[in-house]
Amino acid sequence: MKFTHESKDAALDFVKAKYKGQIMRKGSNQPKKVRGAKSTVGTNKYKDAADKKKETAADAKKRGFKDSKSYIETMARYGGKSNYDKGKGLGT
Repeated sequence: MKFTHESKDAALDFVKAKYKGQIMRKGSNQPKKVRGAKSTVGTNKYKDAADKKKETAADAKKRGFKDSKSYIETMARYGGKSNYDKGKGLGT
């Protein structure tokens, strides 16, 4: 003899209706891979880092700092270039 619950559960039906398509799906939700496609993850990583370093050095020189380390520490205290230019820093 097989025992089954035939009664309806209103709360479970409500949750299933609300999250339909997000829960209890079959298979993976990941997109299919394309054969032979090249990944673009990390492209130009080192060039972008070098460009950012050059930009920081140029900003430090423009604002009259002797080195980029002191410039970075001052920008951290002020909370960014715009606050530094306005004269608004930590505690002002």
